[in-house]
Amino acid sequence: MIYEAPSFDIGLSAKSLMKKAVCLLERDERKDVAMLYSKYVNDSYPSKAIWKALALIYNEFSGNRKDYIYLKSMEPQELNRIYDSVNVPDEFWERTTVHIRNLEEEGLIFESLLPIIPSVTQASLVLHGQFDPVFCDQQRNIFIEYASKAKMIVFEESAHFPRLEEPEKYTKEVINFILKN
Repeated sequence: MIYEAPSFDIGLSAKSLMKKAVCLLERDERKDVAMLYSKYVNDSYPSKAIWKALALIYNEFSGNRKDYIYLKSMEPQELNRIYDSVNVPDEFWERTTVHIRNLEEEGLIFESLLPIIPSVTQASLVLHGQFDPVFCDQQRNIFIEYASKAKMIVFEESAHFPRLEEPEKYTKEVINFILKN
């Protein structure tokens, strides 16, 4: 089993993403907006509420600025050039939006998968960036403690996209894992 920058708990991921978004807004001198959303970082809210607030805070960023939430060693323009170079039809991007909407409506996406980590018995590899807000510290710590047969690789110069930010190391680690398992 290979996990890349996973989210085993969408509520914890959304809260971590919100924290990073609030910090970016503060750096952008948008303290009023940052303060409005900081309650989702500091207080206890249901996963669904934080997820919905996250969608709203993203609207506060102009251009590709929100992409900095997910990136460490790459500029948003570079990420977009990569996406554009693979010529993914707009129809596929639209399907992604529909898929996420369906997951939200169904509701299971808001249930934590952390309790089932001990039941995964297959050899596992987690690949994640040191600065990834999606696979946040709480999820990482629980995974380390309860996952059996698991190996974790941290990408020191990456956030949510280690395959793009450190492609050589990423490729090497995936191949090594597959060959050993």
